[in-house]
Amino acid sequence: MKYKYYLQDALGIEIYPLISLVLFTAVFAFVIFLVLKMNKKKVKEIKDLPLQ
Repeated sequence: MKYKYYLQDALGIEIYPLISLVLFTAVFAFVIFLVLKMNKKKVKEIKDLPLQ
């Protein structure tokens, strides 16, 4: 039996892709928010780390 038949028989499985999309979007938005609110002095310090 192929795997697609297992997924067809599973009840309530259609919600999982939606949950993963919402979770990914929320984490991505949170990281963007943190980056935009980061202290400019800290950004300069992190930026110069590879050259030190």
